[in-house]
Amino acid sequence: MRHSDKKRGFLLITNSDGKARSLIHEISHILIPPFHIPKNQSEVEEALNEKNWDLIVWDYESYPYPFIIDKIFSLSLTTPVILLLNNFEDNQSDFLKSDYLKNVTLANFETLSGVIKKKLSEQRIREPQESLASELKKKEEVLSMALGAAKMCLWEWDLQSDQVYLSPECIEVLGTEKISGDHRYYLELVIAEDVEEVNRKKREAIAQKRPIYLEVPFKSPLKGPIWLAIYGRAIYDDKGNPLKAIGVVQDITEYKNVQQKLQKRESELKLITDSIPVMVVHLDKNLIC
Repeated sequence: MRHSDKKRGFLLITNSDGKARSLIHEISHILIPPFHIPKNQSEVEEALNEKNWDLIVWDYESYPYPFIIDKIFSLSLTTPVILLLNNFEDNQSDFLKSDYLKNVTLANFETLSGVIKKKLSEQRIREPQESLASELKKKEEVLSMALGAAKMCLWEWDLQSDQVYLSPECIEVLGTEKISGDHRYYLELVIAEDVEEVNRKKREAIAQKRPIYLEVPFKSPLKGPIWLAIYGRAIYDDKGNPLKAIGVVQDITEYKNVQQKLQKRESELKLITDSIPVMVVHLDKNLIC
């Protein structure tokens, strides 16, 4: 079979032609989907591998083969499976309680129509949710890759509880062994003489409702001394009281190292020119001062 994202209809697993006709007749009272009835074990396995069925109805009494349970479990099928079992016995209770059968619902011919309606309704609700969750996960993965490449991570600071949330990328960016929710933990890693200045700039930005931007010398437990750029903005309630601040933090150590080297170079050049006892004139290519 060729795999496709399109739903294929109902998969009926039964060894009885009579049961197959009865199942099709019963289901057709609800809707008339495409039906597929495998003829042997090989076709059953191939059909289960296809995964994208609207519904699977398994006539356990005529097809009581354990490999189907193993297959359903190993494939992590999300398709609803209705286990048709008219004569339920107590010794089958453990079998039905197995973790293998989390998405399997027990039914008989009398309850089959109601169970099918319920499962199809649940499926219509679940599929858009699963699609949104899958799309969100993809976007989160892309964001995580982008943040990692830029040596950035996300932060959120609850101004009421003084607790912080950091995205997983912050372990690498900050060079810490863990992510702490305590805001004070990170303040203690700021170079001591800069702590008061960092706090003052944060408070002023929040009070004046302007963006937060800080360049902070940081004592990374794993990287040693590094520089961090903290960008963010506070969120306020209807009365203008600050509730929390959110933003990103970026490792700018390389930028600061280059900046410091340039500043040192400029200072050295100035020292040289200031110490020369003659006038130094800078001319362009046209010999114009």
